[in-house]
Amino acid sequence: MIPDDVYVHQTVEGDVEAFNELVNRHHSKIYGLAYRMLGNPDDAADATQETFLEAYKSVKTFQFQSQFGTWLYRIGINTCQQYIRKLQSNERKLTAYTREAEIHDPASENDSPERVAIKTEQNEVVQDAIGQLPPKQREVVTLYYMQ
Repeated sequence: MIPDDVYVHQTVEGDVEAFNELVNRHHSKIYGLAYRMLGNPDDAADATQETFLEAYKSVKTFQFQSQFGTWLYRIGINTCQQYIRKLQSNERKLTAYTREAEIHDPASENDSPERVAIKTEQNEVVQDAIGQLPPKQREVVTLYYMQ
C-alpha cells in the first residue's frame, strides 16, 4: 500500500487522481466524525465535502509533521464546529423571526378559539418544516422572510 505522503506530494504537484485516492481512503472516517458531531446524515455529507474541499485548498500547507489523516481529521473537526455555530445562529434567527411574526400577527380578541388554534397549528407546522430543511436552505428561507 502506497503511503498517504506520496499521494499528498502528488496532489501538491497537481495530480487530482492522487487526491481522489486520499478521499477514498479517508472518506468513511471523516463522514463518521461529521455524523457523530452533527447527528444528521445530510449535514454530515455536506461537512465531509467541505472538509475535503478545505483540505484540497490547503494541501500545500501540510508540513508532514503528522500523518495526513490526523491533519485531515482536525480540518473535519473545525468544519463541524463551524457548522454547529452556523446551525445555532440560524436557530436563533428563526426563533427571533417567529417571535417577531407573533408580535405582528397576534391573535386578536375577535378571533374565535378555533381561529387561534388554527394560527398556532400553522405556525408550528411552518417552524417544523423550516427545521427539517438542510442548513443552507433553512438559512435562505429564514433570511428571505426576515427581511
